[in-house]
Amino acid sequence: MRLFNSVLSEILFRPRLDMMEVEDMVEKLNEHHKSTKPFTLLEIKPYLQKLHDDNRIFMVEDEGKMGIVYVV
Repeated sequence: MRLFNSVLSEILFRPRLDMMEVEDMVEKLNEHHKSTKPFTLLEIKPYLQKLHDDNRIFMVEDEGKMGIVYVV
């Protein structure tokens, strides 16, 4: 969870973005991580849900898309 929070800070909080589509977030996570095995939505969704439950982000799931994350 700590590593995820660190990377999320780099791509969402540090640039002071108000929101980001989850699809874009997954793409940026993979660019930042630069692993041979990219992250998937199934892998990061529990982390996003935990941050949502802790009121650190507000996540809205949208039909036909992965969803949108808003900074709280």
